[in-house]
Amino acid sequence: MRTLEVSVPAMTCRHCVRSVTARLRDVPGVSLVVADASRAVVELRGTVVDADVLTALEDCGFPGVVLG
Repeated sequence: MRTLEVSVPAMTCRHCVRSVTARLRDVPGVSLVVADASRAVVELRGTVVDADVLTALEDCGFPGVVLG
């Protein structure tokens, strides 16, 4: 299992957090999603593939950048 942090600059409110979290829960290999609108960062845990996460974010209108 790994931890992945993604910057999501457009995620600025609770509604955004709900949208992003709901979409990322459907990504294969994701076991935990923690989104923080105040920092515009999402932390994921699981056996996730970076490209799958970025594609999911793009698809729901919240493009992101992998931080680590």
